[in-house]
Amino acid sequence: MSRHTPQPAEREPFLQVGRTVFARGNNDHYVGRVIDVLPGRVVELDDASWVASSGRLSAFVRLGRADGMEIEPVGRVLVAWQEIIDWPHTLFKEAV
Repeated sequence: MSRHTPQPAEREPFLQVGRTVFARGNNDHYVGRVIDVLPGRVVELDDASWVASSGRLSAFVRLGRADGMEIEPVGRVLVAWQEIIDWPHTLFKEAV
């Protein structure tokens, strides 16, 4: 192992409580704040919004908004995720 590569115990856990994320599941996508990480690739989000349509995904993730996006706030939700992307933008408080 390279001296520049941290040992596994030194690495930051991938998912942390309090981190805001864009979680992509099989059929649904959500943006929210992590409040619990459960076994089986399940994460509980608060202040979550269901992302019915993100428009162009690259613009949505980069800018926090995109033409054609459709967002619906849902509060607290459990997501069986396949992909998690850091969300550095403000969480959605109203439908878009």
